[in-house]
Amino acid sequence: MKKRGIAILAILCMVLPVFAWGKKKSDATKGAKTGGKTTIEFFNGKVEISAILKDLIAEYEKENPNISIELNTSSDSATVLSSRMASDDTPDVFTNWPNSTFFEQVDSGYIMDLSSTGIMDNIQDSARNQWRHNGKEYAATISFNCSGIWYNKDMFVKAGIGHTPTTWNELIDDCKILQKAGYTPFVTSAKQTDITDRQLQVFLASTLPKAQYDSFEADTSRKTVDPRKAYGARLKIMGQKMLQLVSYSQEDTLGTDQDSATANFANGKGAMMIGGSWLLASITSANPSINVSMMPIPGDTAAETNTCAYPGDMSLCIAAHSKVQKEAVAFVKWMTSKTIAEQFAKREGNPSCIKGVTYVAPQFADLYANYVTTGKYILNPDCNWFTSQQRAVGAVIQQLYYEKNTDSFASNMADAFNNN
Repeated sequence: MKKRGIAILAILCMVLPVFAWGKKKSDATKGAKTGGKTTIEFFNGKVEISAILKDLIAEYEKENPNISIELNTSSDSATVLSSRMASDDTPDVFTNWPNSTFFEQVDSGYIMDLSSTGIMDNIQDSARNQWRHNGKEYAATISFNCSGIWYNKDMFVKAGIGHTPTTWNELIDDCKILQKAGYTPFVTSAKQTDITDRQLQVFLASTLPKAQYDSFEADTSRKTVDPRKAYGARLKIMGQKMLQLVSYSQEDTLGTDQDSATANFANGKGAMMIGGSWLLASITSANPSINVSMMPIPGDTAAETNTCAYPGDMSLCIAAHSKVQKEAVAFVKWMTSKTIAEQFAKREGNPSCIKGVTYVAPQFADLYANYVTTGKYILNPDCNWFTSQQRAVGAVIQQLYYEKNTDSFASNMADAFNNN
């Protein structure tokens, strides 16, 4: 029997999420070949692109009438996917995000090696090299994401702000100007730990100098984060900056989930919102006429300003033991073709990882050109963090927002990384 890298206790803890997902699929319905038609299950963890995927699936099924693709979308995909893998019920095709947990799943034998399938042929080397594991490839990376501050350009103009801030002090000055003009400067979501964790990551890019950032990231992987090191003082400053932006946000940030925050931002209830490029579809869906753009979180100086990006916002994997592996490979290869990837990029907006696809949504074209294409970015920090660390550090950010005290922030961060 193949080695499983998930402890019995973890499996037991995940029983409830499995039942929340629903009854485990039987072999008769999952990866089925009945009546001359093959059914492929496509498990999607990117809720915001469900409508796009439905349209692409309809196009594929029209081109391939012998194939039926069953799309299942989950807002808690990491938990559900782990539970299903532990139950020997890995979906045929599924979205996933290369990180420490992903590589554990690979090592445990759940994910198919795509190296010799031809799927990876159209993917840029910069989006492939990052995720090679033991010389093999397991994730078909279709799009990049980048993160920063979404801002309402019309609100900025109406408030009299003529250009985007290039330093932290300029950002705070703009918050004051917006407030004086009657606008809430920021919409902040802090109800979910996975969202506060993402906010932390964007701040890390512009708060820690590269040497300190590299030292911090190395310590998170070793679970040896030490607030007495040079980066400890910068972490405290980062906590102070995060609190500053919360002070310019709406009330009840801890009670606001990401969907509500996105809708509120799209409908003019705030001028700015920290988030990633993946939110564009949700923002424009809520308000098609909104005039928005994205900028990085400014550092203390323009030279210190940085952002984080990730080649793999949309990544597809195939189950190592899928009964319809041949058909699954054909579908994923189709999804990574230039024609389909261009369709996806134009609708979803994120920069593409596929060779020859040049479309980038204008809303974050400047950030992409000035930071991502030039290599002046850090890889999303959580790529090196375990899921338990992400949740724990997200809770530390919630605690910071609630207590409004930065004295123990660095040591709380250390505890979250070292003990999870």
